[in-house]
Amino acid sequence: MVTTRRKRLATVTRTSTDISLQRAIVERAAQALRQSTYAPLAALSCDFNNGVLTVTGQVPSFHLKQIVQVALRNIDGVGEIDNRVDVVDPRGR
Repeated sequence: MVTTRRKRLATVTRTSTDISLQRAIVERAAQALRQSTYAPLAALSCDFNNGVLTVTGQVPSFHLKQIVQVALRNIDGVGEIDNRVDVVDPRGR
């Protein structure tokens, strides 16, 4: 019984740590995008799970979509960037 309880506590602790790490990485990514000289990047959203940072939202050019990769490439803990950013014509065409 004690062993089971310890395993459960270890799982809860590890999960809490994982969540804290995920939040920290997402915050670092969001900060990197906000600090970019390209204003549209500040509106993008990030999520992190199992080493993969997923970025979503819209930018007005393919160039800015590529800049997302550059802005996020050196964040510790990120093994892969899943760039799901859509390029949309700001004029609605």
